[in-house]
Amino acid sequence: MVQELGTLTRRGERLRERAAASAYSRRGSLHFSLLLFLFSSGSLWAVRELHVSVWAVLSYLQQQLIVWGAWCLVDRLLPSRSLRFAWASIATLGATCVVLDGLLMRMTSLPLREILPMLLASQDMVEGLREIGLKPLRIAVLLSLLILAALSGGAVRLVLAELLTRTRERSLPVALGVAALAVLVITFVTEQTLARDGDEYLFRGVRMPAYVQLYSTTSRSVILPIAPPPSHDERAKWLADIGPARNPRHVLYVLLESFRADAVHPAVSPTIWKLGEEGRRYDNALAEATYTPLSWSVLFFDESAPDNLFGRHSGRHEYLGSWLLAVMRQAGYQPHLYVSTNLTYAKTRERVLGEHPAGLDFFQAAADQGDDPADKNGNDKIATDRLVKYIKEHRWDATQPQFMMLQLDSTHYTYPFPEGQAVFRPYSESLSLPVAIETQEESRLLRNRYMNAAHYVDKQLGRVIAALKEAGIYDGTAVVLTADHGEGLVPGMQGHAAVMETTRHIPLIFKLPGEATGRTRQLISHRDILPTLAEYLGIDLPAGTTRGRPASAGPTPAILTIAPSGRFGQLTSASHVVDLRLLWKPEALIATPTAAGHGSEHPDSRQWVPLLAEFLGTPATHTQQP
Repeated sequence: MVQELGTLTRRGERLRERAAASAYSRRGSLHFSLLLFLFSSGSLWAVRELHVSVWAVLSYLQQQLIVWGAWCLVDRLLPSRSLRFAWASIATLGATCVVLDGLLMRMTSLPLREILPMLLASQDMVEGLREIGLKPLRIAVLLSLLILAALSGGAVRLVLAELLTRTRERSLPVALGVAALAVLVITFVTEQTLARDGDEYLFRGVRMPAYVQLYSTTSRSVILPIAPPPSHDERAKWLADIGPARNPRHVLYVLLESFRADAVHPAVSPTIWKLGEEGRRYDNALAEATYTPLSWSVLFFDESAPDNLFGRHSGRHEYLGSWLLAVMRQAGYQPHLYVSTNLTYAKTRERVLGEHPAGLDFFQAAADQGDDPADKNGNDKIATDRLVKYIKEHRWDATQPQFMMLQLDSTHYTYPFPEGQAVFRPYSESLSLPVAIETQEESRLLRNRYMNAAHYVDKQLGRVIAALKEAGIYDGTAVVLTADHGEGLVPGMQGHAAVMETTRHIPLIFKLPGEATGRTRQLISHRDILPTLAEYLGIDLPAGTTRGRPASAGPTPAILTIAPSGRFGQLTSASHVVDLRLLWKPEALIATPTAAGHGSEHPDSRQWVPLLAEFLGTPATHTQQP
């Protein structure tokens, strides 16, 4: 009897100990949740120049409280230490990713949710990571740190629970926690609903790390239908109707990477500056995207920039290849492409060449001969050497026109140049990863570095033009020079992640023998290059073949430039510059005006919607978004 009573007493003591330990462990979850909340919310300090309201910051903090409050409740219901360890590891990993998101925003001006669509659109995530400076070793270190953070979080959770077993305070009742969480959710949704029509609301997701927006439209949003791109069969029929050029001239097409319009300056790029004086220079030329694969969609395939981003081309390019090259070949030209950059990114090489590249002279320095795809200076020189050699060895005949394209890459981040050839000093040190620009002085140093890289690019082009002159064909050769987009280089923006003056403005020069020369402010974009060149060469393009129009037809009514993710853009016309929040659907675009130039805060939709519809090639009718 005494033995049984002792056994029951010991069982009761164990049950009380377990109950006490469980209660203290739950208090551990509350304290640990508070630590995670402070850690993840502290990521706001990693973001520079938030440009959001106090209400937005409070909404962000509310969201964090909801996440970690929910974590705390789940943790209390888990029955074992091992499950709590795993749950704490997951929570810590999430909090670490929020901080990482804030750091990315600080360095690249883009949150993780904006970077991921670009990496996915590249169709080669490893190559995409290399583009932003994350080489395999760095990726391995980053993953190791994330795993270490997760394991450390689980351990801290258990240690904290053990320390709290020495206290005798009661834990928060579950019912009260659920009620508090419900109140937080209701107030969070209410705040977002009330803030939905404000300008800053639509930008919260790119200004605060890991912020979830419940709405992507406002009462000002409009829905515009978008017709699908032309099918392969339609393009093939158009191609069959194109005849030989009636004014055949040799063509040199120069495509520069991330080359700012203001880099066309006699002190920076004397060769390009002189080319502009010899030809027609367009000072109001705009890119249609501030991201290379999207701009190349326009330049090479004559499709809208979003078609590539959102997969609307339906495999057409695997059959036809570049529409630009197809047109030139059909018109009697022999194309020669000498490319510096690594075109494995976004499968651009396959898309440009198509399934039948026979007869196409194509050379890619970064893959075909270069030792290192990241050696932009070396690859630029190799590509230029190859073109110069071709010019010197080719037997030129006016009846057999040649189309030569040179693509140069040194003005892409990290802006390399031979230090012995530096023109602008002082300049930023050698770069390997994106670094946040904090001050105007840092911006000046980085800009000097960039201009030195632009000067190096200009010297390579100078070698090509010298070879054309030596061959005696320069004066009669049509030259086109442009860039895929510009570059930021200002505090808060060092690359081309956002649409702004220096990223959307591009150099555009046509040196067309016999045509007018001089500078003009005529509004023009990438899509107008092929029609302008075709008109000069006497290549009759069937109606509907191209989205653009020849420069002789006058200024383009409006141009939409989109950011890399496609979620933001600017619509530019002669009278308006409208900032837009964009939401792309398979057959429609939902556009929301957020601001405008020329003193108009919210332009009347009758002013800008018809211009956007014309640019998209859609009916002018639209639907108001509720």
